[in-house]
Amino acid sequence: MVTTSSPAPAVPSAVQIVLNPSFELGTGTQATGWTLTNLDNTDVQSSGRYQGGANTGSFSFRSVSIVVDDPDFGPMGTRYIYDLSQTVTVVRGVSYTVQFFARMNDPGCDIALLLNGRSIASLLAPTDTYKAFSRTVTIASTAPLRQPLTLRVTCSGAREDGQVADFYIDDVTMTSNV
Repeated sequence: MVTTSSPAPAVPSAVQIVLNPSFELGTGTQATGWTLTNLDNTDVQSSGRYQGGANTGSFSFRSVSIVVDDPDFGPMGTRYIYDLSQTVTVVRGVSYTVQFFARMNDPGCDIALLLNGRSIASLLAPTDTYKAFSRTVTIASTAPLRQPLTLRVTCSGAREDGQVADFYIDDVTMTSNV
């Protein structure tokens, strides 16, 4: 009697689809794979890939704003809005967990997490130390295969004149759930 065995079926594994999640790759302030779009940040002094302040590794994304008198917002107010985005390739019908870490030195910011332009979460930014944010999303059966993953940061509030507001993002991942 001859017995044959079939190989065990392949077990799918989780796949992380964000390129350069910790901003380690790039040149100067430009992080490979990431696009920064300024929506309203007339007083942002510096934004981009930054060596230091990282949750893991050596680099993070950093936005720095110095408080100035803003006639549209009021005395000693600051406001900035920007999108940090990357186009990811997804699989229809699959559930993904999007996670990132953020910290800032002054309250007054929130982060909207968008996929293909649709909000999947609105989160308040932490202060002082990194905090993990995580949301799960299932890709619709009719959804595009390539979709922009966007973190929209909005900061506003009254602070002391000349105060610097630092905002950091690091370790952005989007991992399939199996």
